[in-house]
Amino acid sequence: MRRWAGALSTLAVLGVAIAVVQIVAPRLRPDFPAFVMTIEQWDSNRGYRDGRYLAGTSVYRVEYHRRDDWSWTLVTDEVSTQDPGGHGYACHNGTYGYVEAGGKFTATETHSENCNGVGRWIHYGIASSLPSPWTKEVADGRVTYTLTGERIVLDLATGLPLLYEAGLSAGSVGHREVFRLER
Repeated sequence: MRRWAGALSTLAVLGVAIAVVQIVAPRLRPDFPAFVMTIEQWDSNRGYRDGRYLAGTSVYRVEYHRRDDWSWTLVTDEVSTQDPGGHGYACHNGTYGYVEAGGKFTATETHSENCNGVGRWIHYGIASSLPSPWTKEVADGRVTYTLTGERIVLDLATGLPLLYEAGLSAGSVGHREVFRLER
């Protein structure tokens, strides 16, 4: 039994160390300070279940406390005028889920990879490290990345997105997101 005691002790210590790293390490990574942002999302040709294709703008509100605690809710949608808004997605302490109008949160995934930032463009460090094949251009306190048909402009001071456009390869923008930091 003594032969195994050392090996078991080592395994126990390793197990505790791994658990601590998995729980503590994500909280030690840099993150954005808390912020509130409005996102205006315009599409030239948005499809609906009933077969319609319409252009229009949706407005969303992001309340960000940290990468694993945020909400993204619909404010208005000029195409779906019957939609009252107030619903969307959120992460509450690493648990991802749906927010109903009125604020009720329904969890759908615990310890979710969806809780490492908000949407596609709000991830800490993306302003300085978007990988190839994106082309990078820095000017006037902004960094612009372009890839066939896409462009993202980020503020170098905050690291937050300012503008995203897609559909450029077709000659005109088909999708545009304008990010406005409120606080």
